[in-house]
Amino acid sequence: MECPECGYALSPFDKTCPRCAGKGPRRPDAARQTQAFGFAPGGDSPTHKRCPRCGRVQPLDAPRCENCGRVFQTPFPPPPAPQFPAPQPAPPVAPQPVAPVKVCPRCHQTAAGDARFCGGCYYDFAPPAAAPHPSPVRIFGCFLLIAGVWCAGYFFLFFDTSVPVQSPGFVSSPYAIERVNNLGLMADRQNGILIGLGMAILGALMTLFGNRK
Repeated sequence: MECPECGYALSPFDKTCPRCAGKGPRRPDAARQTQAFGFAPGGDSPTHKRCPRCGRVQPLDAPRCENCGRVFQTPFPPPPAPQFPAPQPAPPVAPQPVAPVKVCPRCHQTAAGDARFCGGCYYDFAPPAAAPHPSPVRIFGCFLLIAGVWCAGYFFLFFDTSVPVQSPGFVSSPYAIERVNNLGLMADRQNGILIGLGMAILGALMTLFGNRK
């Protein structure tokens, strides 16, 4: 509520204006300003405001009235809206590799792919070592061992060193045939046995130590 004479803001309990003590009609300049600046009833215009004490039209950003010196109350600006960063798409999650598993052939229990032993029966998952291939030296040694044993056995058991000879007989016939050992054949038999034993010994050594480096 304003004074119709000077535009001073009156309280509901004021019967007279405390400034001019008058009850005359509102000043014509205030009415003209109201129509010129397009004030809404009981409000301000988009670009100007009216002093609630004297009714003087002021710019909207004026800190105080130019006529009566009334300080306008500047409302606190609303707090700025919080700025949230734009949501970023989540990075694609790479699929985790599946750990390999293996099944124990003895108890059929699963174990990790890099496990050495089974957790249930302690089966060794390590592949069995491949049997080494026999070297040519060992093969030849085996052959030489067999040949030497056969040669020594033949000359020791089956080689005959005797030869038939005729001798005068006194009972059945004038000349009887008998067998006597021949020194040359006996030497051949001895040499055959020695050669066979030598071959067998050499073959045994080649068989035992043929793979060593």
